[in-house]
Amino acid sequence: MIYEYTWPQFKKLNNIRLLSEQEQVRQYYFYLDKLANERMKQNKGRRIKTTPTPPAEEEFLLQEDLFNILQEDTSRIKIT
Repeated sequence: MIYEYTWPQFKKLNNIRLLSEQEQVRQYYFYLDKLANERMKQNKGRRIKTTPTPPAEEEFLLQEDLFNILQEDTSRIKIT
């Protein structure tokens, strides 16, 4: 995991403070890119909560008057 530095913190680092300001800015952009990539890797393994899809409605055999046709045990006949 990469430590998150603000710009003022970053430019005070030992290996950065000796560089020119232009090079410090350039190195900070590289650092931010690396930080963003690290965050993406961490988030890749996480599951995103989604709303579950509603179950498909079951279809049953109907008579012409739109009442269910029932089996002998009074359960409806499912269309598969």
